[in-house]
Amino acid sequence: MNKYFSLLALLFWFVQQSQAQLTTVDLTGYNKDFIANGPGALPGSGSVSTGTGFDGVNYVFLSQDYNTGVTACGLPTSRIVNSAITPGLSFKLGDYSANNTLHFPATGAASLNFVTAKSASDVYVLGCTGSGSSVCDITINFMDGSTQTFTGNTFGDWFGGTASVANIGRVNQTTGTVEACPGTTGPHFYQVRLILNALNQSKPISSVTINKTSGASLGIFAISINYTGVSVGGSAIPPIASYAYSNTDTVWLSSPTTLVSTSVNSTKNYWDIIGYNSTNKNGPFAAYNEVRDCKTSQDIDDCFIDTVGNAVNFRYTFNQPGYYRLKLVALNQYGYDTYIDTIFVDTPSAAPNADFFA
Repeated sequence: MNKYFSLLALLFWFVQQSQAQLTTVDLTGYNKDFIANGPGALPGSGSVSTGTGFDGVNYVFLSQDYNTGVTACGLPTSRIVNSAITPGLSFKLGDYSANNTLHFPATGAASLNFVTAKSASDVYVLGCTGSGSSVCDITINFMDGSTQTFTGNTFGDWFGGTASVANIGRVNQTTGTVEACPGTTGPHFYQVRLILNALNQSKPISSVTINKTSGASLGIFAISINYTGVSVGGSAIPPIASYAYSNTDTVWLSSPTTLVSTSVNSTKNYWDIIGYNSTNKNGPFAAYNEVRDCKTSQDIDDCFIDTVGNAVNFRYTFNQPGYYRLKLVALNQYGYDTYIDTIFVDTPSAAPNADFFA
């Protein structure tokens, strides 16, 4: 049986690879505009965020329509740039007239969200740094709430190195000085390739989290994927809440118990015990005394038992036999769902038998 499932998983992986397709991804979550565009010249015109520029010393990228006639090697107005490293791979940059860079002047974490969640075998992240290099951890977040993290990824300084997109024009946003085609050393974009585990290659990706751990000013400009055919997007798709706790439908008294979320498409799960009856499964249920944390975000106004430690499964010790009404609220970026059921807590009458379920 194990050999059968191993062969089945391998076959599924080969089917995914044969159907995989390099594709760009539409993103939200950019926090800075570091691509100057439109007619006119800086300072005083052009679309860029205020401050000290991408690199901390006032330079930003520019597009081909910035100050017309000057920027022959600026970023294309189509916002599509092609990789010089991976044949067939392109990246779609953010809107030049809006925020188009996920910028990390210091260490910290932030995410770019997929407008349409898509599965992938490979994820390609396009970025660079100013005035040095940077190291970051990158976490792929899937719609089912699972993740895969890649640590120690390095993005090089925008001058030097093996470029994915080479020799882009730049402009000093304080003086207006344009460096349209500065030469063969930069500015450059670089790509990082992340290869997903086989079991994750059928899961739609909802977002990618960048955690800069050290180094110079870092910018992430685009993400592309090797698409494996599973797509979820366009409309709100809330989770479906559910949980399980044993194969005998009984929880034992004074024994630490984990109630497992079996929710579909949830990213977090919040738990509460909303009632107790010592003898009758059908109630009435009295209020259950417990310390609770209150949550007033994501359209929820309710209180739960430990919204931090129990954000996935519920670890709890029941100290009274009887019937408990347990509530689970499952959330994702599209909404939430509530599931309520009654569980039975009993006093053990025999020695335990080792077992587990998943």
